[in-house]
Amino acid sequence: MPSASPDASARIHSIDIVRGLAIALMTVDHAREFFFKRISLSDPMCVGCLPPELFFTRWITHFCAPTFVFLAGVSAYLYSQKPGLTQKELCRFLITRGFILILLEITLINVSWTFVIPPATLYLQVIWAIGMSMIALAGLVWLPRSIQILITVLLIAAHPLLDNIHFMAGTPQHLLCSILHERNLIPVTDTFKIRTSYPLIPWIGIMSAGFLTGPLFNKAVPAEQRKRWLLRGGAALLLGFVLLRAGNVYGDASHFIPVAGLPLQTLMSFVNLTKYPPSFLFTLMTLGGASLALAWFEGPRNGVTQLLLQFGRVSMFYYLLHLYLLHTAAFIAALLWSPPAGQKFSVPDIAWVWGIAAACLLLSYPLIQRYAALKKQYPNSWLRYL
Repeated sequence: MPSASPDASARIHSIDIVRGLAIALMTVDHAREFFFKRISLSDPMCVGCLPPELFFTRWITHFCAPTFVFLAGVSAYLYSQKPGLTQKELCRFLITRGFILILLEITLINVSWTFVIPPATLYLQVIWAIGMSMIALAGLVWLPRSIQILITVLLIAAHPLLDNIHFMAGTPQHLLCSILHERNLIPVTDTFKIRTSYPLIPWIGIMSAGFLTGPLFNKAVPAEQRKRWLLRGGAALLLGFVLLRAGNVYGDASHFIPVAGLPLQTLMSFVNLTKYPPSFLFTLMTLGGASLALAWFEGPRNGVTQLLLQFGRVSMFYYLLHLYLLHTAAFIAALLWSPPAGQKFSVPDIAWVWGIAAACLLLSYPLIQRYAALKKQYPNSWLRYL
């Protein structure tokens, strides 16, 4: 990796464009959750039970969370290269931002999903994972780079070894395992539970991987050189995924099962991986795709990439905004078109989901532009934490 340069923290447009692309795909997934209630999805998904259009709509959005977390690590590295910034100041920033994100998760974001105050269930999802991973990264940055690499590889590649370790509910070990590795519902009182949707071990590894990759995004690195490394890295990750998945030896609890005479279902089985927590193969597949996307968007910008760039620069603001927009729209739609008794309101097919997501993005655009201008006007205010 190249060494840092004085302007290493300057923005690389491909980072924000890919983050914006992930934001757009995330909007599709959340539109599905709010508006398409006819079929519920498991993790991994039921290949023989789902129409392909629903399966691949969900599958393509798998790339969002790992991309967000990885790029958060890259951004943390670029922030660390600001002139005059000390290691202590970097750690203070990471810890502060981490706690702010966790606070947002347990307050505004949870309310946006349920519209219930106080909620009966507290969901610890991707923003919680990013916040906790930033706090963990504040400790990892003090270690030698070689040790950081070793820990990162172990967190991402070795955590499936813990899959068969379980503890009795109600014990301290069960609570710790639920936070670190196993998705669980934890009863706190008779009326309140916590859902650990994003166990932390692999997410900390993914953010650390982004931080370690950060030097590749120094301004001192020529774009063509960065593009070559991203293409090679992405290809290597995807090749590793294909070889391990084909062998059904290691990396995901859900095995690949070929379906004779049905190539589409065979493909669906091949890419049907575990997200909660992200398996080793899930991480190889999604970060491989993210690396190729980063290489692709190193090229000239156009109208679409310029639009994605704007969303990527204020991704946290848009994340909060779109959840309230989608939930409010779904609530109003359910009032206007009341479903039969005992059923939930749902749009008729998955094409509606993509249309609703597009409408959400377009309606949000003027607001995210105004917020971006405000953030630019006050670069050293509390807005830099979001």
